[in-house]
Amino acid sequence: MRHWSYAKGHGTENDFVLLLDREGMLEVSEAEVRFLCDRHAGIGADGLPRAVLAKQVPEWRGDGDLWFMDYRNADGSIAETMRQWVAGLRPLLVAARPGRRAQWFPVATRAGLREATAPARRSNQGGDGSG
Repeated sequence: MRHWSYAKGHGTENDFVLLLDREGMLEVSEAEVRFLCDRHAGIGADGLPRAVLAKQVPEWRGDGDLWFMDYRNADGSIAETMRQWVAGLRPLLVAARPGRRAQWFPVATRAGLREATAPARRSNQGGDGSG
């Protein structure tokens, strides 16, 4: 198994293993995705988004300076997009691109542009855990 830098995050009750691959150097096979997402043998996750600069994705025709999310389901299949990764993994993408600190920014996906927004803050105002 290769050694990769990754982060684990979650959003809306889903968890993800995010690979930051700015220059598009990682080719992740279906078998590797299944292994990494396996909750008993791997890290465990519902899916694996690989963040790569869009200019490294030959089929992308838009702004090459955006993040492109190459999202894989836990079974290794390719997905067009997945909204749940945004809330948990957006801070990591912002930290990896320090010039982009707005409340939202566009992210390229196979389904077109999606908006990555800052996660909503939760507060417990009722005191009984009901939020």
